[in-house]
Amino acid sequence: MGAGFVVAILLARQYGPEGLGLITTASASVVIVLGFSALGLSGVLVRELVEKYPNRGMIILTVSLAKLAAGAVLLGALVLGLRMFAKDPSVVSLALIMGAGYLFSALDPVDALYNAQEDFVRLVAFRLAALTVSTAVKLGAIVFDWGLEYVALGYALDYALVYVLPTLGFLVRPRGGVRDPDFRFGVDFQELVALLKRSWPVLVSGGFAQINLRSDALLIAALASIADVGLYAAASRLSEAWSVLAMALVTATFPGLVKLARTDVSSYGVRLSSLLRQLIWLSLAGGVAVTLFAHWIIELLYGPEFAPAAVILSIHIFGGVFLFIRTAVSRWLIVEELLMFSLVSHAAGALVNVALNLVLVPTIGIVGAAWASVVSYATSGFLFLLLSQRTRTMFWMICWSALPERLVRGRVEALAAVMAERRVQ
Repeated sequence: MGAGFVVAILLARQYGPEGLGLITTASASVVIVLGFSALGLSGVLVRELVEKYPNRGMIILTVSLAKLAAGAVLLGALVLGLRMFAKDPSVVSLALIMGAGYLFSALDPVDALYNAQEDFVRLVAFRLAALTVSTAVKLGAIVFDWGLEYVALGYALDYALVYVLPTLGFLVRPRGGVRDPDFRFGVDFQELVALLKRSWPVLVSGGFAQINLRSDALLIAALASIADVGLYAAASRLSEAWSVLAMALVTATFPGLVKLARTDVSSYGVRLSSLLRQLIWLSLAGGVAVTLFAHWIIELLYGPEFAPAAVILSIHIFGGVFLFIRTAVSRWLIVEELLMFSLVSHAAGALVNVALNLVLVPTIGIVGAAWASVVSYATSGFLFLLLSQRTRTMFWMICWSALPERLVRGRVEALAAVMAERRVQ
């Protein structure tokens, strides 16, 4: 995220709103469309490779071929669609370059095998090497003004090397790779069909999530201009980067909450409420601070050409409140075994985002896109909880957690007890 942030700032300063808009539009279209080539299998594969380790060669090859075929078809459809509808022909060539790199994500099953073997150190080393090379290409293209095609090549390498390097390591290492005596490549399409039957909710949910996060760039490009995409991207990138603090806080806290959910219901409720309180007030404080200094932040980082993005940032930053809440809600859905509601939340957010963009962007421009994002984040991170009795307790837990603990402790303990009772049922 840090590397991407630096690249975005330098890209904006070198090529202005138009250049940042072209790269953002091409990248968003590639990630949304080719993201479906993952087939929803990434999370499923780790468990499958652990449980069926002797058949890992067959699983890796079968799934990789399926992902590659899906990616090739989707890339062709993307290029055709952009040729027909893109306002700027440069978007087509940039998306084609990035999409060619994205095809290498078909090697994701090898990545899953590293996770299944708990070989995290080696995997992180490969990812850091990939990030170093791709970032160097992007920075070289920007600093020496090679052109946006070479910047797009850096993004293509970003997508490709993160999968290619672990695969090369897997092929050459003496143990734990293809040289193991029991390793055999093979193809089993019946196994693929069985996997797809289990993974389709993840595929649909992931697709809606990407639409919710990235469709605004495509809609702004279609309804306004590429330069407006650049202004919007400058603000939204800052706003979304802020959510990394929520990820760190939730990641550090939730393992303990998982244990308490089964052993001490009262403490579970209090700890969950405490986490939500921290997320709510940290995001609100950050939102107020960024709003007060939005113009200074934008001009300092991007330059005076991006001054109109300050208004977008001051609105979009409050979507961070719901992004912060969403990080905890996502983990809570896992603890409570309510994964289908993850699909519901992403679908609701995506539909709201697209609908509001279609209404607001033609009337009030990219300010409307910023409001659409805030409302869609509120829908996918918070309001969707009202749709079912099974999730409504979490809605009220979030509401009460905005207040001081001494005032609401009894209520959150009671809500935690209701959660535990429904979990047993």
